[in-house]
Amino acid sequence: VEAAFVAEKIQAMVQPESRYRVWDDTIGHYRRVQRRDIVILLRSVKGVSDIFLQALSQREIGCYTETEASFFQTQEVQLMLNLLQILDNPLQDIPLVGVLYSPIFGFTASELAAIRVEKREALFYDALWEYSQRGQEAALRQKAEAFCQWLGKWRSLAKSLSIHDLLWSLYQDTDYYGYAAAMPQGELRRANLDLLLEKSIE
Repeated sequence: VEAAFVAEKIQAMVQPESRYRVWDDTIGHYRRVQRRDIVILLRSVKGVSDIFLQALSQREIGCYTETEASFFQTQEVQLMLNLLQILDNPLQDIPLVGVLYSPIFGFTASELAAIRVEKREALFYDALWEYSQRGQEAALRQKAEAFCQWLGKWRSLAKSLSIHDLLWSLYQDTDYYGYAAAMPQGELRRANLDLLLEKSIE
């Protein structure tokens, strides 16, 4: 409730019709409040920062916290980690479905259900592979086949490339780096992807 209240307050402060003003030394007078002027101070960020990040993000208010846990939970970083997980082992249903449902491959919920129906008891990867070979709907079969080809290519690259070079190849092949930049808070999302690259070098 507190996080939602703070997010609403910030949203009200930065509206064009808002009366809130801040002193700006660089121009020597008061000006309208901008998002970059605002900082939320907390006694401790542990266990709280994620709640504030979520509340702010829901209102498309760009925000940043220095906790590592929050960084790894961001949409763009989580997607890349899921992709790395299935390159290591595609027989993991949750990261696999997360990648398929993502903007990179754009499978819809109904398409994923259609794939699952074909082979209910199998792992999702086995159902996907089966659909890519013998699926009923031609467009979905081609989509599944294209994914399997990309996955095969990236798994081969993973054997010879460093994690940093592999990640950069994934950014380029999927064009997710550009896509993330075009999303709300794009600058922050690109910074997160850059930071993931830095962490992969470490």
